[in-house]
Amino acid sequence: MSFCSRRVLLLTSVALCCVCQIVLMAALSLIPTSSYAPYVAIVALMSYVLVYGMGLGPVPFMIATELFPVGPRSVGISLGATCNWLCNLLVGLTFPLVQGALDEFSFTIFITSSCFLFIFIYRFLPETHGKEETNFDNLTEKEQDSDGGTSTSSLEETGSPPV
Repeated sequence: MSFCSRRVLLLTSVALCCVCQIVLMAALSLIPTSSYAPYVAIVALMSYVLVYGMGLGPVPFMIATELFPVGPRSVGISLGATCNWLCNLLVGLTFPLVQGALDEFSFTIFITSSCFLFIFIYRFLPETHGKEETNFDNLTEKEQDSDGGTSTSSLEETGSPPV
């Protein structure tokens, strides 16, 4: 993944996952009236798995190693992985209940969360591609100025676009 910007890869993956979910929801709602809707649903689901596997699945695990300083890195990655798997468990346990209540529109929850995730990544995730590891500490922490107050993040000083 060294050829591609992590931030752009995540944003693209989230946006395409959202599109796949919308197509899947539309196809599922058309199954009773259309003979081609099941095939569209299968293609949308397979496309979702492909797009998720190329960005949204692996990149958070990789980018965590780039965002955390060396000292607390293992704790941060462990907490992130634990939250990831607990959320997977939560989705797996609650999806049958949600699907029973909302039927084919159960994907609206995932579409909405994907939209919020896109905004969150766009707003808060700094780009780590092509930066030295020593600069990552400055991407996420506040610097102390001379009178003891906090100044803005070094990210703004590096010339990278504000996030």
